[in-house]
Order: sequence, then structure tokens, then C-alpha cells
Amino acid sequence: VLALGGRWIFGWGIAYFIFMCNRGRLRAFNAILSVSFWYPIAVLSYGAYLLHLIWTTFVKGVDDFRAISPLKSIWVSWSVFNWDFTVCVLFSFLSALITYLLVEKPLMNVRPTVRFASQPAA
Repeated sequence: VLALGGRWIFGWGIAYFIFMCNRGRLRAFNAILSVSFWYPIAVLSYGAYLLHLIWTTFVKGVDDFRAISPLKSIWVSWSVFNWDFTVCVLFSFLSALITYLLVEKPLMNVRPTVRFASQPAA
């Protein structure tokens, strides 16, 4: 679909798919995504997304992010790429887990105890 219609049709197709899930029409797909197996991945994925560039730069040891450009890439072979990728993913998710346990979860536990009192009108 992406190759035939471009980004617009692909984007509208995904939007329609999400709309149909929200309306309850795709019950099998909703059931698959509702399995509790996905919860840890959902919790850690955003943190891993935010932290992965740090680990990519650290693992590759590049200056000024030069290895990100496909024209200046320094990948040597499939095994080197595979090793670097695996290390970056593991470090990204490990640092996301640490961030979740030390920052996100304690703040989520405090949230229900905070009571915002309305200010009297002056």
C-alpha cells in the first residue's frame, strides 16, 4: 500500500484502522493488543526511544553523529551491525527500565495522593 499510494493513503489507512478499532469493529485485533504481555513493552518503549540515540552514539564512538548518515556510515559487516544493534537495544531498554523504576513509577504512585484544593474566589 505504501509503494502504490504513497504516504497519504498509508496514513489514512492506518487512521481508519485505528478508528475501526476504537469503534469496536476489529475485536480480534483488539483482543490481541489487550493481552497483558504487551504492558511492559508499552511502558518501556517510549523511554527506550528517548534514550536510544545516546547509546547508539556511545556504542559507535562517533563524533558529531556522523554514522547516522547513510552516506558516511561505518558499518563493517552484518555481524558488526548485528552486534551493535543488539547492544544498543539492550542498553536502551535497560536504561528505560531504570528510568521507569526510579522516576516514572514513583511519580505515578504519588499521583493518586495529590489533592488539588480549589482556591476560594477573591
